[in-house]
Amino acid sequence: MMNTTTQNHLTETAEIGDILSNRYRVLQIIKSGVETQVYLTEDISLLHDNVCLLKRYQYHSKQAHLFKLNKRLFETELNYLRLCEDWDQIPKLLDNFEDEYTLSLIEELIEGDLLSKLIPSNINSPNCWLELNILEFLSDILETLTYLNEKDIIHGDLN
Repeated sequence: MMNTTTQNHLTETAEIGDILSNRYRVLQIIKSGVETQVYLTEDISLLHDNVCLLKRYQYHSKQAHLFKLNKRLFETELNYLRLCEDWDQIPKLLDNFEDEYTLSLIEELIEGDLLSKLIPSNINSPNCWLELNILEFLSDILETLTYLNEKDIIHGDLN
């Protein structure tokens, strides 16, 4: 039976098939941490182009310091996505909502491979990059980082 409630307990994450905010059906759990979760979802109110990414920040209203931290992280990402809506390499903000336990962002899904799959792990790897590949990759990354820098945004999730 499909869970259609939007309110999960503080320690619960959404499950495949759950419908959040009466609109977003969870298709896949991408990342599930203590403070944030990321899901592949579909917007059931749309017929086409309805697959999107949902990020949920736990809403610890009983733990003031965690609540303030997650609220700040949520608002910062929300503002950054709004500032960068004209850059095609950054997901577009489609929606955001709050419920009793979470703060949620709905973003455009940008399909592609993880960098960890693209970049060879060592020099003896069969898919080792040539110097030209490395220069193209750095050029692409630096172009986006330059754009973010011009907007006074520091990307805090680079590894």
